[in-house]
Amino acid sequence: MLQSFLRGVSKLLIGVIALVVATILLHHILSSSWLGEDLRSAYDEYRSLAARRYQDYAALISQHGPMLGLMGTLLSGGWAIHKTLYYADHNLPARLKEYLERNDQRLLGALPLQLEQITRTAGASKVGEPVAFYGPLTQFLRSKGFPSPNHLLPELGSQAKELATQIDVNERNLQGLKTAKAAVHILNGAACAAQATMLRTESEHENMRRRHYNQNALREFEAALAVDPDNLDALELSAKQLMLLGDANARLQLEKLRDAAERRKNSIRRARALRLLGELHEHSGVLVRLRTDAKDLLKEAVEELSHLTQRSDELTLEKARVFETLARIRMKLNQKPGARDNYRKARGHYAELGTELGRDRIRHIDEQLSG
Repeated sequence: MLQSFLRGVSKLLIGVIALVVATILLHHILSSSWLGEDLRSAYDEYRSLAARRYQDYAALISQHGPMLGLMGTLLSGGWAIHKTLYYADHNLPARLKEYLERNDQRLLGALPLQLEQITRTAGASKVGEPVAFYGPLTQFLRSKGFPSPNHLLPELGSQAKELATQIDVNERNLQGLKTAKAAVHILNGAACAAQATMLRTESEHENMRRRHYNQNALREFEAALAVDPDNLDALELSAKQLMLLGDANARLQLEKLRDAAERRKNSIRRARALRLLGELHEHSGVLVRLRTDAKDLLKEAVEELSHLTQRSDELTLEKARVFETLARIRMKLNQKPGARDNYRKARGHYAELGTELGRDRIRHIDEQLSG
């Protein structure tokens, strides 16, 4: 309320000053011959009339003049107070930071405790001796700018709350900054990966450029993980990029994705990690691993998704891909009845999507089922 009043007073004062300046300027213009002699003569007659009127009201003006002066003084003072509070408000963050830093320095300056100053050093020490005595500790605290032990706990208790609040705010800000920085690296990596897909020929030069873009994409995803190690997007994209580059570390990255998704209770991401691990085993060329590891991983992915009931396009697409991958593996193992059943389930999920991707996969599955 006071702030609003003072702001209003300051605006009124500025208006009065502007009016006075405009009046003085107009007086000088009209007193000269810039606008013609006729206008100057008319202005002189007006001034003569005003002077005569002033003589008529001289007593009244003399009576109320001091009051008008007081009002001007109050207006000026109100304006000055408003500007003081205004700049104080704007400087509050800097002053608060300075205050907190001063208190932090005072606390840090008190540590480590100089034990010889707060304990009795005379005589032999004994088991169970107190860690601090009132007199030496009081002297030590006062040398560091703190009150006596009687008043120390309330002061430090309030400072502990302030520091806890600062830590909480800073941790939230830090996590937000980490998430934002990770997002920058992820987007940069996606841009590099997309540029690689624009190189469609198999010439040696374009193969080198394609690999260069893909390696840059991987570096960006790894930079995101350096900031936020449990970032599911960065884990998945880096694993896929390693698979694309034929890097043996892809398996380790997929296992990290699986474990991070489990910690985050993200069943879709965990199932995706299992599916991609299964695809790694599928393409290893080792029949035993195909029969055991790959199929078991896909079955685990199916189980992971089976308990999810809330429909989403992401869930539907992942179910379709898991069943399609499992069907393909069973075809390679000559388990045709199970493979056909999985293909039909995948087809149903792709149809549920109703997208161009879903229709394309349905055409592919129909070819497999008719073969």
